[in-house]
Amino acid sequence: MRFEYILCALIVMMAVISARLLQDEGLADADGEKVDIVSESKPQKRKSHQRRVRIPAAANHQYYVTGRVNNRPTNFLIDTGASFVALQETALQRAGVLLRYDDFRHPISTANGHTKAARVTLDRLEIDGLTLYDVDAFVLPDKQLDINLLGMSFLSRISSVETRNGEMILTE
Repeated sequence: MRFEYILCALIVMMAVISARLLQDEGLADADGEKVDIVSESKPQKRKSHQRRVRIPAAANHQYYVTGRVNNRPTNFLIDTGASFVALQETALQRAGVLLRYDDFRHPISTANGHTKAARVTLDRLEIDGLTLYDVDAFVLPDKQLDINLLGMSFLSRISSVETRNGEMILTE
């Protein structure tokens, strides 16, 4: 069943990437520079020096990365099928955030079953120099989450996420 979740996540990721590529194709400003299309805002010129993070696929064809949550090292599985960043409770504790029992009030379903999670806003989440502030996340009890997930609450806030030649490329 876990394989089906992974396959669905990869299909969704490829659809998002394809849509972005089709949307960007052939769009340029008067100077001939490509522009980003951001929904509900004016087109913006792309930075000439964009930060790119290249993550090689693991032997199981998944993408793992060590990031920093509130400046503390944290291992993640990149999961485009996850709506939010999802952290194990101990990972959040290492980042200096302590939760109370009653913070776990949001019912969610995971691959490991149904549980309750705490919703938090991470002050800072960095992946190899690509840094975002005020990132929404859910925190789950360690037994309910095998590994921290880098989900769409982070990935949707960067310029692009693509896979090519056995690696995932995150662009600022």
